[in-house]
Parts: sequence; structure tokens; C-alpha cells
Amino acid sequence: MTIYFHIYERVIVLLASILCVFALWVVAEIYWPRWARIGLGTVVLLICVSLAFMAGAFLEHIDSNLWYGGATYGLVDASVEELERGRHDAVLNALKRLRDNYRVSYESRGKYDVLSKDAIIDMKSTRNDESAPCPPVP
Repeated sequence: MTIYFHIYERVIVLLASILCVFALWVVAEIYWPRWARIGLGTVVLLICVSLAFMAGAFLEHIDSNLWYGGATYGLVDASVEELERGRHDAVLNALKRLRDNYRVSYESRGKYDVLSKDAIIDMKSTRNDESAPCPPVP
């Protein structure tokens, strides 16, 4: 709880500082000399650009969390469902195929959603040949 309090406290101080710079810029536009207006205007523009980049990074982080969370939720749900049905071998084989085919990469998401959907289909399939190898994903 204390950690979150400190984070919120820092965010509030940051937002208050940004508002003060904007207020100083408005005051400078009315009363201060030209060099002060240009300097504060530049600072305000840099703050706006950096806030836009931070917002974009934050939204990308949320998108990735939702993307992986949705795919993992389906996989866990299907795993629990099939384990409750007593299909331990089917779940184990599907998860092994997922492990073998998944490639971690910083450049892409490694087709995790496709692989997890394939694993769900493999778990829920009623075919008797559970040992058939699944072709690797390129």
C-alpha cells in the first residue's frame, strides 16, 4: 500500500509541476519579455511531446496486457475444463506442443494467440490419436 501511495504522490507532484509551467507560460505571454515567452513555450511543447510519447507507451502496454491476457485466459480455462474431465494426457500433449512451437521475441508476439487457440482445439478434440505431432509454426 505504501508503494502505491508514493507513486500517486509523485504523479500528483508531476502534474502540479506541469500545470505550474503552463500557468507561467500564460503569464509570460502577457507580462514577460520575448525571450521568456519563447523559453517557456519551448518547455511547454517539449512537455506535451513527452506526455504524448508516455501515453502511447502506456496504451501499448495495456494493449499487450489485454492481448496476452485474453489468449491466456482461454488457454487456462480450457486446460482446467479438460483436466476436470480427466483428459490429462490431451492437456499435457497440447501444452507441450505449445511450448515447442512458441518462440519468444521482442519484435512480435510470436503468434501466441494462434498457438493458444490451436492448443485449445487440440485439448478439446475427441480424436484418439493424441500423439500425432503438430506441424511447427514458421
